[in-house]
Order: sequence, then structure tokens, then C-alpha cells
Amino acid sequence: MKEFLSTVCPDSILADTPAGEPVGIDFEKLIGEHTLLAAMTGFGKTVAMRKFEELALAAGYPMIALDSEGDFASLREVAPNGLLVVGGEHGDPGVTIDGTIRLLPQIIAARTSVVIDIHDLDDEGQAAVVARVLTVMMRLPHDLRQPYLVVIDEVQRFASQRGWGPAGNAIVKAAKEGRRRGITLLVATQRVADVSKSLTSQTRNRLFGHVSDLADRKRIGEEIGISSRETMVFAEFEKGDFLIRGEAFGGPLERVRIRKPMTGKLGKDEMIEKLKLPIVPIDEVRALFGTVASGRASPTAATEGLPPVRVRPLALRPLTTVMAVEEEGSLELSLLTLLAAFGRGGVEKDSLALLAATTERRAPFQEAISSLLAGKLVSIGTGAKVRITPQGLAALGNERRSTSTVEVLARLRASRDPVDERVVACLSAAGHAPLTAPEIQTRTGLGPRVLKAALKRLKRDCWVCERGGSFATSSGLARLIGR
Repeated sequence: MKEFLSTVCPDSILADTPAGEPVGIDFEKLIGEHTLLAAMTGFGKTVAMRKFEELALAAGYPMIALDSEGDFASLREVAPNGLLVVGGEHGDPGVTIDGTIRLLPQIIAARTSVVIDIHDLDDEGQAAVVARVLTVMMRLPHDLRQPYLVVIDEVQRFASQRGWGPAGNAIVKAAKEGRRRGITLLVATQRVADVSKSLTSQTRNRLFGHVSDLADRKRIGEEIGISSRETMVFAEFEKGDFLIRGEAFGGPLERVRIRKPMTGKLGKDEMIEKLKLPIVPIDEVRALFGTVASGRASPTAATEGLPPVRVRPLALRPLTTVMAVEEEGSLELSLLTLLAAFGRGGVEKDSLALLAATTERRAPFQEAISSLLAGKLVSIGTGAKVRITPQGLAALGNERRSTSTVEVLARLRASRDPVDERVVACLSAAGHAPLTAPEIQTRTGLGPRVLKAALKRLKRDCWVCERGGSFATSSGLARLIGR
């Protein structure tokens, strides 16, 4: 059997200072010293994570990346000692998540790096994998322990300041007690204010990028001991700029620029490159339908005798119509239209996402908010409330009419599965107080399997939350129903 030897990367440079001085990672000092990385979506958080992981792999520092976005399989391209990719579209054939967790003690003893792709799992499934992996690592006997970097993105999903389940317990326990077991966490988030202080207080290394939200900036100030006035600098950071704290990076650095990683996609770069590709001649596309150059379709056996299809002319969507992300129109316009209805008071981000038929953590919503913030069309104030700015109102134009959020919510509820609506009505009638599954069954008359499927859908869409085995309407939905 070929023996894989760790290789020491000659270039362990993570970033550069404005003066051009390189900033490296001292992996010996990193052992047991957890790292917190935070930045708004679209401002280099994933790029910084990927560069960090590439350097760890090149330096022979084994890692386990719990990949909730399906982004890290391409790291195998720069892993000199190989990389086990588990699950997802690019996973190694025959290698399952359950099998990997079962063999984790042997994998760790071999100092093998692993990417576990949990992107296709629902929230419960992702949390279960995170909890199981960390539990196995914490229970390893002394002779099997190895220095390992454990990477967890969007950690606020698992260890929230508002409470957590088994995954949060496992993460916080690893942060508090994992050092002597060789566990080093790299946790990343776009909402640092939502991450449990029990976790962030255990991180010794911090990288903070662009942050606009007041609550997030306040939390950063508390974490590193600077005033609220000083945190204004984070709103001025450009993409890829980070403040760094921690001995593993050579001490405090007020501003660095993360170097470009060797793998992965960088924001819109891939799409920009595709703009340069040639466009296929229209006749070749028509040929796919069996059409001729004139554009008139020849009847086929399948369509003979059927009435012609009536094609509705394309038209711009009225701004007053709120539609789901997947339908025609711009999510940014939908959000602006909704925000105009709330006026100066604004609305909480989770409630806004729900009205836009999405959730706060889904990438399209995050990107739309970032785009509106960059254009100064909206602002975010205390309590994560989003408000439309005068520039945003002007962008809607004179044809704008206020949208009734009551009507929007009513349409959304009517569009859901009738079973979902029965559950929501039941929880609303209970005054949004938590109910157990048997209590919901008694009040709705639903069978256990039907109820379980409905609760799964409602939790996925952030209409319902679960705590301690009981269910309640989410805070975002409860606020909208109570308006």
C-alpha cells in the first residue's frame, strides 16, 4: 500500500496587508485554538474559508469539513494526501455518511481529511450529522486522538443565541472541551449576532469582514472590545477585506485582503466567464423542436389535431404583485414592494423572507438583501429590521401602490397544502404557544404520519419551529399573523 506523507506547504499565506506584507497561518499555534469567521453574504466569507482549508490540506493538517452548501468537493484538487468526499453530487462512489461516521475512529487514526456534503439533507438531517461527528470525535480514546480542523459553515443554524438542540450542544462542548482532544473548530457565519455566546467566547482567533447590520456590528464590538463607533469600519470593508485577531495569524491586524484560493467558484466569476461563450444560432435551437428556419413548427403525430397553443405576450410584472422567487420577476423588486407597505417602521428580516415565499437563510434572499444594501435602497437597523430608504422608494417609481401584507400572507397560506394550513390555524388558535405533536393531532384530527410530513414542510419553510419536542409558529409568522 502506498504510504501518503504529509507535505509542508512552502506558501502558507492567507492574506496580505495594505502594505503588501503577507499574513500566514501558524498551524502549530492553531491547534486547539478555535477560529470564528464572519462576514455578510457576498463579501468573501466562503472564499476565506476555502483558502484556510486549502492551506490546512497543503500543510498536512487533517480536517473534517461539514459542508452545508455543497461547495468543498473541489478541494480534492489541492489535497496532496488525498481527500475523502462523502455524499452529494461529487461524493466518492460507495462511501456513505453513515458508513463514514461508523468508521470515523479509523479514518481519524489514519489522519485522513474528509468533506461530508450535507447540503441535500434537511435541517434536522444536517444537525444530526454535525452532532454525530463531533460526538464520535469527543469520545475517541487517547491513543486515537489527532489534531483535526473541524469546519462548520453557517454555524448559527446549529448553535443559535436563541437556543439550540443536540448539534449546538455538541459544537459548544467541542469548543469548551475539545482542545485536549486535538479538535480545532473553524466556524463561519453571516449573522454573528445570532451565534451563541457560549461558542464565540471560546474562539481565540477571529476574522471579521464586511458587516452592515447594527446588531452584528454591536456583537463584534463586544467580542473584540471596541466601541460601536469603531465598528463602523466593518460597513466600509470591501469584498475580501477582513480584520484579524489571534496569535495563529501573527497578532492583531486591522485590515487584510484574503488571497484568491486555488479551487472553487468565486462569486459571479464563473457566470462572467460564460458571457464570453458563443451563442448557438437560432436555427440550431429550432431544430431541437423539429422546426424549420422560418420559425413555424411542423405538426407531429403527438400534436396532430390539437388546438394551437396560445402564447401570452411577455409583459413586465406590476410591482404591486408579490411573487415567489421561482416565478417571473425580481426578488429585489418584490422585497422593495413589501417594504414600502411597512413604511418607516420596517419589518424583521425573517418576516420579510416569509412574505417573499422564501426563508432568511436561503441564498437568493441573502443575495437580494445584499444587493439592496449595496444600492442603498434599504437599510438594516436595530433588531435586524429592514427598512426601505428614500432611494428605494424612488426606485419603485410613480406606479408603486402599497401592497397589503395581510392579503399577501392570506395568498401564501391558501397556496400551501391544506394540511399545513390546518396545523398553522391550530397553532395560531393556541396563541402561538408550543404544542406537542399529540396535542396537535387531537385538535386537528390528523394522523401521525400526515402530521409529521406537514410539520417537516412547515419547519423547512420557517413557518413552524420545534423546541424540546413541542411545536409553535415561528416568530416571523407569529408577528405577521398578529399585525
